Amino acid sequence: IARQPMPDLDVIYFVQPSADSVNKILADYKTPTKPTYGDVHLFFTSRLSDPLLHKIKTSPILSRVRSLRELNIDFLAIESQAYSFDTPSSFRFLYGGDENAKSQEMDRIAQQMLSVCVTLGEYPAVRYCAANDLVSGIATLIQ
Repeated sequence: IARQPMPDLDVIYFVQPSADSVNKILADYKTPTKPTYGDVHLFFTSRLSDPLLHKIKTSPILSRVRSLRELNIDFLAIESQAYSFDTPSSFRFLYGGDENAKSQEMDRIAQQMLSVCVTLGEYPAVRYCAANDLVSGIATLIQ
């Protein structure tokens, strides 16, 4: 379903910082003379990677971007003292044998843990069992 163009109205994008999300945003502005919307306000649920930021900076959308924020809210606060990443697929990626998927999942978990720390204003000391490659890998990414 195509969205109706509204070039006189500003747009707020509230998205995950993924290549797919950024590509869809940029597609709305692929023709600078006929954009889908007016000015742009970008809100990402967590840190935007350098390659994706570069992609935005080198596209026609840049002149229309009025705000860009990384909100660090890619986790669920399920209680006042507990949070969840709500990713039941993590076990399969971490222990499934595909090293690329394992590495990507470790990066994602580390990013989400950092989001929790940033949101709470904490800079924790990370302690872990060095004998476990998975745990030590995630801990190293966080530090």
